[in-house]
Amino acid sequence: MKSLRIFVFSCVMILFAFSLPAFCAQFKKARTIGPEEFMFLCKSGSAEEIANALKNGASAFIAYNDGTTTLMEAARGNSPKAIQVLLGAGVNVNAKNSDGNTALLIAAQSNDDAEVIDVLIEAGAEDASNKKRRDCFNVSGKE
Repeated sequence: MKSLRIFVFSCVMILFAFSLPAFCAQFKKARTIGPEEFMFLCKSGSAEEIANALKNGASAFIAYNDGTTTLMEAARGNSPKAIQVLLGAGVNVNAKNSDGNTALLIAAQSNDDAEVIDVLIEAGAEDASNKKRRDCFNVSGKE
């Protein structure tokens, strides 16, 4: 009887040893982040984290209900590298939100750094005025 218990115990241990790596691997898988978290990530401007999130299933093509896109959040976050990552994923550089703002207009309003604006223009961003008659050259909306 004792030898049977030892045999059963040995079999269980062998099965456990072979299944342990597969069991642990499921916890090492990269976590897919949700849309809200990805939008925040775009605004924070970490190009490496954005690239990793995209690689792990996040969508660059999400937007808030008002139409604010991931690229607009990256423009607000003042990160040329984050913008380049999103442009590389194929986002529309001239998309408009419900106020008529584009990433280029948001960058002009939000940044002192011309590099963000240069990256957007090089990607084909066009100057367009929003509903408040603001454009890249007149961010105040006054004539």
